[in-house]
Amino acid sequence: MKLLTISTAKKRCSTIAYSGATGAAFRARFRKLRPELKGIIDFTFIGATIALLLGAFSYYGNDVSMLAVTAAAIPLLILAGVLGWFLYAGDSVIIAERGLMFPSCFFLSLGGKCTRLWNDISDITINIAGDGEDSPIRHGGASIKLEFFSGGSAELKLSGFDPQGLNTLVNAMEEWATRCKPDKRLSQLPRLLELEQTEEKNRPALSYTRFWEEQLRDNYTFTAFVPLNPGARLKSNSLYVIKPIGSGGFSAIYLVEDDEKIRYVVKESVVPDHLNEEHKLKVREHFQREARIL
Repeated sequence: MKLLTISTAKKRCSTIAYSGATGAAFRARFRKLRPELKGIIDFTFIGATIALLLGAFSYYGNDVSMLAVTAAAIPLLILAGVLGWFLYAGDSVIIAERGLMFPSCFFLSLGGKCTRLWNDISDITINIAGDGEDSPIRHGGASIKLEFFSGGSAELKLSGFDPQGLNTLVNAMEEWATRCKPDKRLSQLPRLLELEQTEEKNRPALSYTRFWEEQLRDNYTFTAFVPLNPGARLKSNSLYVIKPIGSGGFSAIYLVEDDEKIRYVVKESVVPDHLNEEHKLKVREHFQREARIL
């Protein structure tokens, strides 16, 4: 059985909330404050910073050199900058058709370049903390690491995303990060996140290794899936495949065109006939979530 979703081909930009950065939970609560209360905090922070700097420079001329005053002011500026970042830093990954922008917490690991192109990604891997792949599945145990041809890397914790946000990120990497060969387990991350977010008492007693093995076993029971070639026809011959955009597992994404030269993005997936109805329903639900994202 095949599932098909179609969306108009257009430039897409998505903002994905990411709570894996230091202080993200605090900033999320801070942003929910009433505007008038936030205004008071903003005014107090700016006023205190200015007052401290003016206090430092007021000593200039009273047998205190400018060098000494500047030396005293620099730590104050650094402190103000750190506090300002902690309060106001962005906590989202922004995805567009050409590239993506990371939160400022990755400034150092990315060498100061938080905006990267998709074709700059050299490798995508899945890392497991603690005892590695044999660790039991737990909240915050897995992460995605992206490395870049131009240098630097960013490691994103799975637990920092909500399910829809992770779906969006995975789909974008499969579609646009075409210069690298991503980890084959990438498409299983939304399911892994669901398990990580399940309460421990209700979570299956699985290690990460066992989880990958089960997913691999389920996948290899499919009939081999072969993506369509350019020139193939879909939807009663009304859509013409211009080119495949990406493929992985048992799904593929194509750029297609109708008879009126309007272009669309089509995602095709295969549902194995041997699965029971419960598993088929889960596959369809996952596909419908992806369709809404497209």
